[in-house]
This record gives sequence, structure tokens and C-alpha cells, in this order.
Amino acid sequence: MVVLSMAFISLLLAGSRTYIFSFFLIIFFNVLKDKITRILIVIASSGLLVDFFMSEIYKDFSSSNGSMFVKNEILSKYIEWKTQATYPDYFGLLLGGEYGIQFDSDLGYIIGAWGIIGLICVLGFGGK
Repeated sequence: MVVLSMAFISLLLAGSRTYIFSFFLIIFFNVLKDKITRILIVIASSGLLVDFFMSEIYKDFSSSNGSMFVKNEILSKYIEWKTQATYPDYFGLLLGGEYGIQFDSDLGYIIGAWGIIGLICVLGFGGK
């Protein structure tokens, strides 16, 4: 009990809500030794968490002031500008070279600076 108290105090002093929440989950699951109870709690909490995250992610993509909505708009306007101009710049879109646009996302910067071929290279060779 002394070790648990010291661990809890150190987590409080660290100020990480994630670690404090994880600490309480570990204590909770150690108190409940029954496997069926654990499985039911995990299933119920997983369903609630998935619902919460999906509603927040959907809101971020669909709301006009959501971060992902704005990032997608900037990227789609850039691609439209490259392909719908009087003289379309497919070469620049494929190989990149645009550094003067504030994309507000890593994917936008990769497509703008390295092009679609650069994006394919990052996705193809990045995991090795």
C-alpha cells in the first residue's frame, strides 16, 4: 500500500492525466479478478471510446472550422490550382517544388515539396 501511495503521489506531481488514468485502470483491474467482469468492462468501455472518438473525428472533418476540414480544403485547392490552370502543371504536381504555400499539414507539404512521386517514395520506403 505504501508503494501504491508513493506511485500515485509521483504521478500527481508529474501532472500527466494519461498516467494517472492508467494507474487507476491498473488498480481497478487488479481489484476485479474475475475474467468475465474484465471482459464486459473492456467491451463496454471500448464501445463508448470508439463512439466518442468517431464523433470527434467526424466533427473535425465535417465542420467548416475543423482542423482537418481546413487542411483538406487547402490541399484540394492546391491540387485544383495545379491541374485546372491555363497551362496545367502536372510535372510540378508529380515531382513537387512548391515551397511558397502554407499547407498546414504534413501531407500537403510532402505533395507540395516532393510531389506525388515523393509521397509514394515516403510511403513505400518509410517503414523499412
